[in-house]
Amino acid sequence: MVNMSEDELLALCKEPKPKQRLHWTSEVYGFGAVLRKYGFFPGSLPLNIYLSHGLSVSEKPSPYELKNDAPFMLYFSPRLVKEYKKNSDKKCYCVISPNVFYRRYNKIAPDANAKGSLAFLSHTTPMIENKMNLVNYILQLKALPDEFHPISICLHYHDVIKGVYKIFFDYGFEVVTVGNPYHELFIERFYTLIRRFRYTTSNEIGSYTFYCSELGIPFFLYGSEPELYNNGDPSIEAGEYKSYKSTEQYKKVKTLFSTIRKEVTPEQKRFVEEELGIYDSIGRWKMAYILYYAYFIFYCSKIKLKLLKRFGRGVEKSGRIFKTKI
Repeated sequence: MVNMSEDELLALCKEPKPKQRLHWTSEVYGFGAVLRKYGFFPGSLPLNIYLSHGLSVSEKPSPYELKNDAPFMLYFSPRLVKEYKKNSDKKCYCVISPNVFYRRYNKIAPDANAKGSLAFLSHTTPMIENKMNLVNYILQLKALPDEFHPISICLHYHDVIKGVYKIFFDYGFEVVTVGNPYHELFIERFYTLIRRFRYTTSNEIGSYTFYCSELGIPFFLYGSEPELYNNGDPSIEAGEYKSYKSTEQYKKVKTLFSTIRKEVTPEQKRFVEEELGIYDSIGRWKMAYILYYAYFIFYCSKIKLKLLKRFGRGVEKSGRIFKTKI
């Protein structure tokens, strides 16, 4: 992933052949393949669990996390597991981040010849736009001391599709992407990319803040903050999107990472490892039990639907087999 051309960027962002997805959060960002490996679960079967789709500075579960119809909810952060249990009777567990399990299982470490910096631009979505002045941000990056150069820009696939890479090309930056988040090799691509850099930075907190620090690559917040506007996402406030900045968790993370550093501090290391579930995760056999039991619930629901179609509502009177507990 070096010196990507426009064609290469766009090709990586194309969605792979669709697979059965019961719940998008368990398959996005390459999580599905790693969760199956962690829980000794076959790749041919769907995951009937709901997972936190990334690292979060929120202090409460989101509405879609509370309302999902999966039988189990999983978070990386034990902090959010506690909050979820205050708001829902659904079984909720802490699981180690798939990224961390993958990295440690495959013994991935920073490249001995790592150099320069990788800058993650705060990403947008189809309904959330960033109105910040990108030229100002580019000039700020160019003003970093020489030891942080050369600087490459990493864009989320939505921003690649929107053509944001063009302005960075115009100013002479290498632009890279990990590509479409539904690709099973997403995590592998991510670590192949970041390990060749000595430093990482962004103008906003993101999952990369935690993953890069856990790997041992210093991360720091730098440059103009994004100016995000929501044009239709029902899960957050309309218009200017900044409510997340008022949480104590956001302020804590920002304080930890606002200083330009050349090493990961012990405080940063402990913090990201706690949020990544390293100290509180369920084990692999417990995960296997959850995945297989969740699939059993899904399988029984399919049988029930077939019986209802064939025999009508009367089948519900003898439907005790479909009432499952754990």
